[in-house]
Amino acid sequence: MVKKRANKSDRGVGGKPNAGLAFSVRLYLWFWFLRYAPKYDKTALKGLKGPYILIVNHPSNLDAFLLGRGVNPTTTNYVASQYFFRFPILKFLLSRVGAIPKAHSTKDIQSLRLMLKSLAAGRILVVFPEGRRSMDGRGSRFSEAMAKLAKKSGLPVVSAMMTGSYLVWPRWADHPAVGPLSVSFRRVLEPADLKVLTVQEIHSRMMDALRFDEYAANRRDGRKYRTKDRTGHIDRLLHACPDCGACEAIRGHGDNLACSCCGASAIMDQTGFIRRLTGKGTAWPQVPEWFSLQRAILVTSMADPAFRIQAGVNALGRATNPNRPMVPVGSGQASLGREGLVFTGQVDGKHETILFPISLMDVLPVALGKHFEICDENGVYWQFALDGDAKAVLFEQYADICLYGEGSSWV
Repeated sequence: MVKKRANKSDRGVGGKPNAGLAFSVRLYLWFWFLRYAPKYDKTALKGLKGPYILIVNHPSNLDAFLLGRGVNPTTTNYVASQYFFRFPILKFLLSRVGAIPKAHSTKDIQSLRLMLKSLAAGRILVVFPEGRRSMDGRGSRFSEAMAKLAKKSGLPVVSAMMTGSYLVWPRWADHPAVGPLSVSFRRVLEPADLKVLTVQEIHSRMMDALRFDEYAANRRDGRKYRTKDRTGHIDRLLHACPDCGACEAIRGHGDNLACSCCGASAIMDQTGFIRRLTGKGTAWPQVPEWFSLQRAILVTSMADPAFRIQAGVNALGRATNPNRPMVPVGSGQASLGREGLVFTGQVDGKHETILFPISLMDVLPVALGKHFEICDENGVYWQFALDGDAKAVLFEQYADICLYGEGSSWV
C-alpha cells in the first residue's frame, strides 16, 4: 500500500505545523511553566472549532509560550515578528511550526496572504495586534489592519487575555521572575457581527477586548513575584527622576531605585509597587504613572516644531532580504522628528542621509537598551544600535505620539 504524501505546499512558513515538533514544544512548555502553575479559563472556547482569529494582548516575552502551553499548537498558526526569522535556528523552528513572519513599517502583502491561507485551511490564526510588548503594563494602541482582515474573512474573533505576564517579565528586565500567571478567553466578534459592523467598529471592539492594566489588577489581587534583581536595568524604561526631574538619572539594583543626581530613593516590593524611601516628594509614581509622566514631558517638548530626539548610532545594520541576518554597514546620527526618522552618517564607507517617513510606520518597536529596526521605502531593513540605555524608549514614545496621539494608553 502506498502512503499518500502530505501536500508540500502546506508545509513550512505559514503552513500546517509539524505535529511531532509541536507536541514536543508543548510538552517542554508544560514542564517549564510548572513553577508558575498557570491557570486557563477556556469556557469561551467550548464548542468552537477553527477557523477563527485569536487576538492576544502582549505584556511580555512569555506570551506566545504561555498561550502555546494551553492551546493545541498543531491547529494554530502564529504571526511572529520578521525579526525572529533572521536567526537560522529560530527560522528553522518557527517554519516547522507554521509561524507567519510579519514585518513592521511596510505593507507586508505576503504576510496577509499567508494569514488568509491559514484561515482557509481551517486553522486558528494567532495574532498579537499591538505588535510589541507592553512598555508599562498597560495596553498599546494598534492599527486597523486586523479589523480589515477580520472583516474580509468573516470568521469569529476570540481574545486571549494574559494576566501576570508583565509582572513576571517586565520589558526592562533581562530575566523573568516567578509568580502567578493566568489566561482567559472571550468571544469578541461573531460572523454576523462582521457583516454589519464597519472596520472602525470592529477595530474598536478589538481594542476593548485587549484593554489591560497589570498594576490595577494587582492592586485588587496582591499577587507576589519573586526575583533577585527586580529593578535591574529599569533605567531602560524609567529614567526621569520624579523628585528633581533629571533625565537619564535613575539607577536600579535589587529591589532599590535611586536618582544619581539628587539622591532620592525608593523600593519596589514583590507586588511590583514602588514606595519612596528618601527625597522631597510625598510619593513616587507607580510604573504606569511614571511612564505617563515621561511621556507628558516629551509631549511638552514636542510643542516646539524644531524639537527632535537624537542619538548616536554606534552600529548600523542592513538587510536587503528580511530573512537574512543584519550586516554591519556603518555608524552615525539618528534624529526623529514629526516628519520621520533621519539617519546621517557612514554607510559602506560613504557619507549618506536616509529618510524614513513617519507615514511608513505602524509602530517603532525597540529592544530597550539595545536597538530598533525600521524598513525603508525600498524594502530594505535597517537596525539602529543607539548610544545610551534610555534613548531607545524615547524613540518609541516619540513615534507613538506622532502615530496615535498624546495619551499614553487607552485604558
